[in-house]
Amino acid sequence: MGVVLQNLASRSLLAALALALAIGAGLASGSETAAAESADESTADDSATITTTLHPGWNLIGWVGPETPVADLFGEIPALQRVSARDARAGAYLRARRSGGSATGALRLLTPGMGLWFLVGGNETIEWTRPGAAESALLQLYRGFNLVAWLGGPDSLEDGLARLGDDLVRASRWNPQAQRYETHDPGRASSASVLDAVAPGDGLRIEVNETARWWQQGAAAPPVVFADDLDSETAFAIATAYQRARGLFTARFGIPETAEITAHVYADEESLGVAYHERHGRNLAPGRCVYRVGSELHHSASCYGEPESRIGQRYFGAATQHIAPRTQVPAAEAGYSPYGPIWLLLGTDAYMDAAYRETFGDESQPVGQAGTAALAFVAATWLAGHAGDGAFFEYYRLLPSSTSWQDAFERAFGISVTNFRLSFGADHPDTARHLPQLADAPDEPVFVFVGDIAADLQDELRVSLNATRDLFETQFDGRASAFTVYIGSDLRAIRPVYLAVRGYEDPALCGDYAHGAIFQIISCKNPELVLAHEYVHVLQNELAEGASGDPAWLAEGVAVYGEALHRALIGQRLPTGEGFELRRRWELARVMLEGDVPTLSNLETVDDPNERSHYHLGFIAADWLAGHAGVEALAVFYQRLPSSENWEEAFEGAFDLTVDDFYTTFEDYWPEIEPLLPHLADDREGPVVVFLGDIDSSGQAAHESAVGKVEALFSERFGVESVESTVFVGADVESLEPIHWMLFEDAPHTNFCSGRHGPAFVYAASCDDPLARHLSGFYFILARDKLAPWSELPGADDGYSRRGPQWLDRGTYLYAELLSGDAAGIADYGDERATRIKSAQANPADPRSLETAEGWNAANEADQSGWALSFLAVERLAELAGDEAVFEYFRLLPSSTSWREAFEGAFGLTVDDFYEDFEVHQADIAPVLPQVRGVVLGPDGEPVEGAGLWLRWHSATGAYIEFARTEADGTFRFAARDGSYRLTLMEYFDGDWVTYGQYGGPTGFSTGSITVIEVDEADVTDIVIRLPSPLSELRPIP
Repeated sequence: MGVVLQNLASRSLLAALALALAIGAGLASGSETAAAESADESTADDSATITTTLHPGWNLIGWVGPETPVADLFGEIPALQRVSARDARAGAYLRARRSGGSATGALRLLTPGMGLWFLVGGNETIEWTRPGAAESALLQLYRGFNLVAWLGGPDSLEDGLARLGDDLVRASRWNPQAQRYETHDPGRASSASVLDAVAPGDGLRIEVNETARWWQQGAAAPPVVFADDLDSETAFAIATAYQRARGLFTARFGIPETAEITAHVYADEESLGVAYHERHGRNLAPGRCVYRVGSELHHSASCYGEPESRIGQRYFGAATQHIAPRTQVPAAEAGYSPYGPIWLLLGTDAYMDAAYRETFGDESQPVGQAGTAALAFVAATWLAGHAGDGAFFEYYRLLPSSTSWQDAFERAFGISVTNFRLSFGADHPDTARHLPQLADAPDEPVFVFVGDIAADLQDELRVSLNATRDLFETQFDGRASAFTVYIGSDLRAIRPVYLAVRGYEDPALCGDYAHGAIFQIISCKNPELVLAHEYVHVLQNELAEGASGDPAWLAEGVAVYGEALHRALIGQRLPTGEGFELRRRWELARVMLEGDVPTLSNLETVDDPNERSHYHLGFIAADWLAGHAGVEALAVFYQRLPSSENWEEAFEGAFDLTVDDFYTTFEDYWPEIEPLLPHLADDREGPVVVFLGDIDSSGQAAHESAVGKVEALFSERFGVESVESTVFVGADVESLEPIHWMLFEDAPHTNFCSGRHGPAFVYAASCDDPLARHLSGFYFILARDKLAPWSELPGADDGYSRRGPQWLDRGTYLYAELLSGDAAGIADYGDERATRIKSAQANPADPRSLETAEGWNAANEADQSGWALSFLAVERLAELAGDEAVFEYFRLLPSSTSWREAFEGAFGLTVDDFYEDFEVHQADIAPVLPQVRGVVLGPDGEPVEGAGLWLRWHSATGAYIEFARTEADGTFRFAARDGSYRLTLMEYFDGDWVTYGQYGGPTGFSTGSITVIEVDEADVTDIVIRLPSPLSELRPIP
């Protein structure tokens, strides 16, 4: 008779329940052993348990409950002797052993998705009941074998494994009764029956040939039906978001988990529309990406941006439809929804979405509209403070049994609608009533600093704004007072305040003004200039008494004009009138960089948030109008706006000419301006050099020669067409100051040497480093981005740049720089190359490890060995395919499906083939350590893959030990210093190393004698180990 254990499940479920009440908790931390991303414990199904039969001996189980200390297992299962989990990334096990009534060892915490070996003593089976609440999880699998849990779910295990595609080599279950593996080989259909015996909570041994991510939906997940195939990351994000929503709204808002809510998720709007038409017999409205039928949700994966965006809001809406179907609620009043007034519905939606985002730290898409949504959100916040979060769901629960929405409102929130309006109106008489300046200092702006902003910087911004207000009072005869300035250290810090005031979110926020409040991020631009720009908008609103209707080019053009006044008169301390000629030239250049110069009439309204022509061309127009009618006329226009029939009438009254006449005049005016970047206006291809300050003719000739040599190198050696650009060369830092202010919005440092902004390059001739050394990198970036614009590049895997591997991009940069230096006579290429070879030898790396940003940063953290190896790799590519192929890669990227495809097209070999070639090349030009290489063959002479080998060297002064597994062709290799070595065939099984044999010299394999391998400055490559039987049939040496 077996033993029955249940207590652990009860304790873990209580812990999960406690976590469910911790609304602010974030994601449970993952472990490399399981390498799983899963929903946080607050969303777990606290009632779910599973029962597993443990047999004497080894058992492979999967942990599908919440995070639990491993010590709890030993306390709950007296017969448990050892627990092991595999760290697949490191290729090693973490173990815990029984020690008295507790546990010792490196394995301390069980996390969802983890596969575990249990060694159970005694002679009886044990019926073990434990938490089975794991929901969706995204498991990180590493090349080789991994121990993971099977969570279960709507898919069969066979279907779940099919998501791994060709990455799956084999999957094995452990038969605890027979104490052996049973393996499913994807190539053998007959082996699929092995998977039928795997139940949720069992462990699996998964072997993959590449790093992969495996998504499992989980048996306890809320119903999410994926109508189309989605990638693992997207499906996991959506499923996790619904799990979070269910946990949050159950614990905080009282929505029962039993609410029958089903989400149907489609790959895109097109497939959503097809399904909608099939079900309803009509087309889905254009642009719509979500609809609801009762408590069913239907939406596309990317609806409103990120896959998981607004799911909290949607879940709440579906739950209310479940508890209060439209057919059961009171009849609607004229102009009302059956569910109540629009402010209550809109405010509740915004509040639910904000609660979800606040809990889980999500920052993505807008959730409402300014004004109405902001007021509605504040109203919902007031109600939550008055009656508690649970009152919102209670309101919907009461609707079917109420005579009206007002009746349900009073019963749910404990206050009548009339009294609510009186109380709320006293606190918030209008949209902006909750802004602090209305209560604190009505005659002065109020600063609200959010996040870590130094006190001296806060003082500087206050002084700067006061100076701006004084300046504009003189220039515009107006001074705004009653407004709030919210300044955040970063987007995360300012987001909750922005949402509360605006009623929506702006993921790209730098600075804006609306409804009596300026918002800005301290780090996105020069904060004093952003503040000056937004203050102009405050002043415009105050002068116009809140009236709107001004064209976009004038609204933003006047704001840029005011910002320019601040920069010239306060920042640069220039005399009145100076600096604007240069600013006109710069703003025109910025318009021309975006394409053809539009007409002002086409910039009266601007819908594209990325459009900036109305800022740049608007400044030139505002500057012309100020010159035509006086600066004060810009303010007069806004003063006339409230009493005018339209903005055109106010315009004519302020500037004494009609809008049509001005448009005609302006079209003749702007072409007379010379753009600040002369390459935009001349017919010459290539860089244009502009000299500033006192540089004699010989110095100018030398700099022009350097520019010409860099251009010629890229053209003649790399086959790159000349790249249009402007190179500003200043005699010293002081001579560059006006240009630096234009391009970088600040004064240059005293030790400034060079900088770039788009196609403009700025260089101080007083710099110790020659121009060519700095210019080559700038020219490379321009040439690369011209051939491969960022917006046209293929997508990238996690950790990768869309331009491809870091080593290829950075290596090309350095390769071009060293060639440019040699061409310009700055530094000998051979000497520079020798330096990089030494660096690569001192700390060798593999280009494969330099593909991602993480690998690149790690390789260059202590030295520049990553740069050195990248340079040598690109140099090798140039040797194999020619220098032009290096930039042909970038030329092919936009039309390729991946960087690997572009690589093969440019260099004529696959990435893997190149890696193999470079490995030989690196050993030739930058030998590091001798190699010990060989092959393991089976009894039939076929290569053996996955055999584990240890190379050991011991002496009185130390030891050298390396481990490797044979590749698919049976080969293995080690890097080894000079010495005498022994080579053994070993495997790490269930926490212990087991020896099967060793290299026996000419006999190849031995279980007795062992042959010493001597390494003496040369590779040892003639090792052949022929196994007497298949690897799986070898027996350990006692």
